[in-house]
Amino acid sequence: MGGYHIFFTDSSLYMNDKFICKPRPYVYVHITSSCTLLGSVRQALTAGQVVYLQDVCFEKAIDNPSHMYADVCSRVFLTASDPTTSLEADTMHIGDELAKEFSGKLQIVLPKILVDMKIKTHSLVELEGVIYGVDESTAFSWPACDVCGNERLQGGEDDNVTQLHCNDCDRSVTSPQIKMNLEVYVKCSQLKNMTVKVKLLQCTIEKLLSDSDDSEDGYDMQCILGKSLDSLKCFVLALLEESSSKKQIVLEEIQI
Repeated sequence: MGGYHIFFTDSSLYMNDKFICKPRPYVYVHITSSCTLLGSVRQALTAGQVVYLQDVCFEKAIDNPSHMYADVCSRVFLTASDPTTSLEADTMHIGDELAKEFSGKLQIVLPKILVDMKIKTHSLVELEGVIYGVDESTAFSWPACDVCGNERLQGGEDDNVTQLHCNDCDRSVTSPQIKMNLEVYVKCSQLKNMTVKVKLLQCTIEKLLSDSDDSEDGYDMQCILGKSLDSLKCFVLALLEESSSKKQIVLEEIQI
């Protein structure tokens, strides 16, 4: 499905036993591609941001957790507690007390993956396991501007120019940030007859490679085999059938 997958939480979800999405401590909202978002709103859809959704469709399910959808009829606003704040026109102002309640720090407790749990796509889970394989086709890195984060730098070996240049900053990039992508296979004692593949966050990749020496050809990915992943917060991307008796779950690590 296209669009954005957004997860909301606040203290009421932990205290209300009759909440529609129990036992999950969050509400899942799929913002479909038909829902037009301002550029400022798209950029603000990060962890910790308080937003307001208007005219959202609610789909109640009997056996599965209920979902909400923002479509062509919906609107998504940024929120601000200070009415004098200069923000985009598509902004909803809320009171200080409400903003404080919504933005308060919560310890998000996600369900751990178990062999008998009903795993659903577009849900959040917690994973523990040991890396036993690497998808070499996903192991690559690229430079980004150390000032603005622009990942479309000009120059470098491909352009036969040694010096990297950022068109957004209009400056030479002498110390670029190195972005990394990596997907690994994880062995989980809680899961049987299931292959677990996880796309890792940059911070986790850097931690796994911290004890390894890089070279001109990059890192040796074999060095991370056997390393443990503890309490990894993940988004369920897909459930695939590898055979009649074996499934694959594809996860993406998220920042909470």
